[in-house]
Amino acid sequence: MGRVIGIDIHRTFGEVVIWENGALRHAGRVDMTRTGLEGFGKRLHATDEVVIEATGNCMAVLRVLSPTVARVRRAANREKLGKQVCHPCKWRRRGKLRRDVR
Repeated sequence: MGRVIGIDIHRTFGEVVIWENGALRHAGRVDMTRTGLEGFGKRLHATDEVVIEATGNCMAVLRVLSPTVARVRRAANREKLGKQVCHPCKWRRRGKLRRDVR
C-alpha cells in the first residue's frame, strides 16, 4: 500500500499529515488556492491516496488533486455531525435545518 495523505481543510489553508510505513508525520500546511494545491499535487506520488475533510470547499480540492494521485476520498467527522448527515435539499432558504424531514 502506498502513502496515505490526510488534509484537514480550513478556509485559507490545509493541515497535512502523511501516513507511510506505519508512521504518521506532520507535513505542514498547504494554501487553499489553486496554485497552492497544484504545487502540493506535484509533490505527491501517483500511488498516493488522499483523504480530505468533507467541508465546504472539499470538491475544489478533490478536482485539483484527483489527476495526480490514485484516489481522493472525502471523510466526515461523525463526532461533529452527530447522527444526522445533512443533505443540501433538506435545508431551508434561511439556512436552518429542517428537522421535520425524515
